[in-house]
Amino acid sequence: MDTKNQQDIIHPSKGKKASTISIVNFSEADVPEVIETAYNEWILYGEDNLYPQQLILAWQQSAIHNALVNGISAMIGGENIIAENQPDTETLLKFNTFISRVNRNGDTMKDIIDRTAFDLYLQGYFAWELIWNQARTEIVEIYHLPAEGIRSGKFDEADNKIKYYYYSTNWEKYRQKKFHPKKIRAFDITDRSESRQVLFVKQYRPSQFYYSTPDYIGAMNWILLDNRVSEFHLNNIENGFFPSALIQFFNGEPPQAEKDAIESKFRTKFTGKASHKLVFVYNDTPETAVRFDTFEPARLDQRFRELMPEITQKIMVGHRVVSPMLFGIKDQTGWGNNADEIKNAFVLFNKVVIFPYQLVILRTLTKILRTNNLRIDISIETLQPAQFLEGTNPDESSAEVQMSKIAQDKRSVLSEDMIQPTLDQLKEKGKDIKELTDEGYVLVQVDEELTDEGRKLKVKKLSFAIQSDPEQPSSIDQGLYKIRYRYSGPRDEKNRRFCAEVLDMNLIFRKEDIDQMSFRSENSEFGTYSIFNYKGSYGCRHRWARLVFFKTGTRVATQIIPETRKIGVTELPSAFAPADDQATTKNPKPRKRGT
Repeated sequence: MDTKNQQDIIHPSKGKKASTISIVNFSEADVPEVIETAYNEWILYGEDNLYPQQLILAWQQSAIHNALVNGISAMIGGENIIAENQPDTETLLKFNTFISRVNRNGDTMKDIIDRTAFDLYLQGYFAWELIWNQARTEIVEIYHLPAEGIRSGKFDEADNKIKYYYYSTNWEKYRQKKFHPKKIRAFDITDRSESRQVLFVKQYRPSQFYYSTPDYIGAMNWILLDNRVSEFHLNNIENGFFPSALIQFFNGEPPQAEKDAIESKFRTKFTGKASHKLVFVYNDTPETAVRFDTFEPARLDQRFRELMPEITQKIMVGHRVVSPMLFGIKDQTGWGNNADEIKNAFVLFNKVVIFPYQLVILRTLTKILRTNNLRIDISIETLQPAQFLEGTNPDESSAEVQMSKIAQDKRSVLSEDMIQPTLDQLKEKGKDIKELTDEGYVLVQVDEELTDEGRKLKVKKLSFAIQSDPEQPSSIDQGLYKIRYRYSGPRDEKNRRFCAEVLDMNLIFRKEDIDQMSFRSENSEFGTYSIFNYKGSYGCRHRWARLVFFKTGTRVATQIIPETRKIGVTELPSAFAPADDQATTKNPKPRKRGT
């Protein structure tokens, strides 16, 4: 924090107080102290026990740092959780059921991982609250605990471990009853006496036992400096950071009320509404005249402009960014801005920075899965640059490239042993279209193919996290609109078994429910097999048609009571056009064999 000190200026000849001025000292980014006290059960993190809150403040106040933390944490969270191997049907169903709803709040495991990735990168650690079932045989719920609210308990010498953690939503006011820290048992697979436990995970840092600082800690001074520069420009524009006139009184220092009146009259008469550029000094001298001195401010604005490139570069180095273009920041430091160099930078950054963070999260989740007797290898699907950069056009995210990849790779086959489990899940998640019409929804648009014009729509990037409950709204539903998908295409004897059965279902699905069918292909080099993108297999003639429903009223018996006026719909709102929809409403390649 900045400190403001008052100092008396002593007249050199008379030895008496001449005036009082204020000096503002800028703060430095100190490495946090970890303090153990006799009167607290928890370990203080920072001198005021608010270091995590200071990291949040730094993230909020530096534009460069904010963009990097947001982008990198999104990359760590990835696109989805996928099964690396092909487990048996029962294991796969149990796994999908578990990750699709991990607590009573309706959070998916992907929701938890996204928040976890943010905490892990911003703070250097994260915490999950785990709930055991009554028999203490399985973990049935997982909750994310915001990292800034967790404090470690003291090391128990007898048991040789930390046995408790403490959680408060406001450590600054922890003495108030509603913010008093809650004591929670540390996760211990050998001691399940308490149903509620905290799994605290931190990165290794030398000489840091209880907590761990974030990776970018070495750049904290530069992050704070970025904020100071922005404050300088803001104050210089709004309030006048530097005074333009010094007003000195030589008739002694009047009472405070009189000073306030004098200063108020000066500002009213001589300054504008938002200008406060006058400095008043009261001197104890016999003179009674008032002297005005004007001066030009130092050229700090020019100095700050010269300093900004170095600030940006140092913050980038602190985050280990190999190319600023990955995060939408124009590169001026040597890396090219063409697509190939951005791609190479992405691959390098993903391997060096992103994957180690993902590994920390995956190992933690695997520990829980093993506890629940789920022997399954998992990974986080990589989030591509086009997905974590805002303002991407569908054609820029290259649906054509996606289609080309599918068409060229003849190994994109839905394996025989996965057909029945996938069909079973589709039957479970699908809904009859009549259920929506009974709720007063009218089908206003069916998209079998996206037009070129549709591809060029400016879209809002959406995250399609798995949500298992088909009764819940889809992430792409907006207002009175609902978006659902239905399997579409030819019906003949050439159809594969999978395509024929899905067509016969004649059900509609949320995108999240179809996404849940993704799993690791038996050809590991191919990557994730997505039912949403690849349908029945390589060369499939079918597609997921997009259905747009509009709420027109509430159905009572056989009549509809209008709640809204039906509006004409000729084009799908742009927010409903996720970039990968181009892959779903087109067949991957003209059919060459039975589909």
